[in-house]
Amino acid sequence: MKIYSNPAVILRITFSLLRIAVIISSIVMIIAWSFGRMPLITNPLILEPAKAEIQLRSNNSESVIEVKELVARMQFRDASNDTDLAAALRMTQIPLHFSMLVSAYVFLTILRNLCARIAVGNIFTEINIRSIQAVGLLTIASALALCAVEFWSAYVLKHHLVNYELTGVTADVTKLFISYKKTIISLIGSICEGVLILVIAQAARQGLALKREAELTV
Repeated sequence: MKIYSNPAVILRITFSLLRIAVIISSIVMIIAWSFGRMPLITNPLILEPAKAEIQLRSNNSESVIEVKELVARMQFRDASNDTDLAAALRMTQIPLHFSMLVSAYVFLTILRNLCARIAVGNIFTEINIRSIQAVGLLTIASALALCAVEFWSAYVLKHHLVNYELTGVTADVTKLFISYKKTIISLIGSICEGVLILVIAQAARQGLALKREAELTV
């Protein structure tokens, strides 16, 4: 059997290579963090400015835009200047990257094993249905974990940056928060995707049961 004639074989090889890439990325990231070579970048954070306006002028009119929120992303390259801030950023970044890498590795493993079974002709089987079900559960669990990490990141940074003074913008650091609306919408979307996958898995399980009943009847 030629490899290119079976899409399941190609997908199995692809998912296997992606798994290796995830492992290599994890090792590189750990080494970079250990030697302080990994820039620490936060998720987008929101500041409420004390008072900010933007003037819009043209030849015929003039208007004012009131700035309610400022979206910022912190990037910290040199940990030697402020070890406390670097430690706080690591407390937010390490859980985020760890949860993403673990989810990606497990997800790719499930898909690789699923494609391996399909490649040899085992398509409508109970173990494949459980694999699809696992993908749905993993989608929901990953979304919940990432949401929790984002809230944790905002909590840690807000309580750490209270000892710092902002320059260049007048804003209250204690009101720093993440984009809750965007985070919740993303969470709901991922949960809906996971539930849809679980429904498909359940429908496949019922179809498999009907198939077995038909075979016994014959």
